[in-house]
Order: sequence, then C-alpha cells, then structure tokens
Amino acid sequence: MSAHLRAIGDYNKYSLLFDYSMNSMPKVKGEVEQRQNQSYRVGGYYRLFKGTKIGAFLQRESGAYHDDDFELRMSKLWWANTNDRFENILIFDLTQRKLIKNWVAEIKLRYLYNISNENNFHTLKIRPGLTYFLMKDGRPWFNIFAQYEIYYPIKNYKKSMVYQDWLYFGGLYHLNDLVKIGSYISNHNESWWIDSHEFSVSSWHIGLLCLFTF
Repeated sequence: MSAHLRAIGDYNKYSLLFDYSMNSMPKVKGEVEQRQNQSYRVGGYYRLFKGTKIGAFLQRESGAYHDDDFELRMSKLWWANTNDRFENILIFDLTQRKLIKNWVAEIKLRYLYNISNENNFHTLKIRPGLTYFLMKDGRPWFNIFAQYEIYYPIKNYKKSMVYQDWLYFGGLYHLNDLVKIGSYISNHNESWWIDSHEFSVSSWHIGLLCLFTF
C-alpha cells in the first residue's frame, strides 16, 4: 500500500510545496524486515515562462537501498534494515507543460544529489506524463493521468543504464478549488549490483492521493 500527501501554496510566480510519500515494498528473500520507503520534501518553484518552472527542494527519505547494503553469505543474499536510516537529498527541478484542449503533456527533469551517503550519489530522474481533465460548467472536476519515471545513475555508481523506474496510472477527484483526492496503481522495478551479480525486484502498488492547493 502507498500514500501520497501534497500541499502547494501559490503566490504570483512562486509556489511553495510540502510533499510526503510512503511505500510499503514487498518482502523479498534475505530481508530481515520488510522495507518501508518514506520521504518528506520541502521547497518551491519559480515560473520562468508560461508552462515552464524551475524548482529546488530538500528531501529527507528512509528505506532506500544501495549496493553496499547487501552481503553475500554462503551464496545467500542478506539485506540491511534501512527503515530507520534517513538520508538528505538536494533536488533541482525543471518542468515543462503544454496545454492542448483538455490534455496536459508534461516532462519533468530532476537532478538528485545525495549529501548523506559517503559516495555522494548523483542521479538524473526523467518523468514524462499525460493528464486528461473532465470538465463540468467550465471547470475541471476529475482528471486521469499516466506517468513514467526513470532513474539514471551519474558518475557510474551503477552498472546499468537505468536502475529504477516507476509507471503510474491514476485519477483525482476535485472536491473543490482547494482539495483533490484520488488513487493510483503503479509498477516499480529496481536493481542492484553485488560482486558482479545483478539483483532485481519488481512490484505493484495501490496508492491513495490527497492534494491541497492554497
């Protein structure tokens, strides 16, 4: 099960954002305790042009796995418990959106710099997306979205070109101008390298969404 809470405050060309997400990852062989991903993100956007925003954020997350969190003992894989290990990540964002009638096409580029890990991981995240809005009396009352999120390692800290990806399908019901609620289904794939061996995990998630706009 997953959950996502977001609050956005808009003022002229600026937007302030608080974001919380939680994902219960499927238990895999060798885990001492089931992994729980949690992240808190604060920051903001500045609108450069119509449809173009830049942003900067600080994210604090727990439950992430790195290649050095695994050990091979007697040909068996053992995973470290990282549920209580929080890491700080700087994020720089460039978002481009295009409105075409009831459709919004989006491409989001994010550079992530992990300042807590001794290897100082650098990651490029690319997320294209498409949203369709259902209108009533000239106002949106429901939207359907699809997004695909890809993680590219920088500085070769991974041996594969893409080490993680998420595919999302979901919808949001607009209760009013301030509150939107919805749900989504997602597929997650992630891989790690240990002693020249690649280990991969694939899982499906059902999540809840809640968005506040001020």
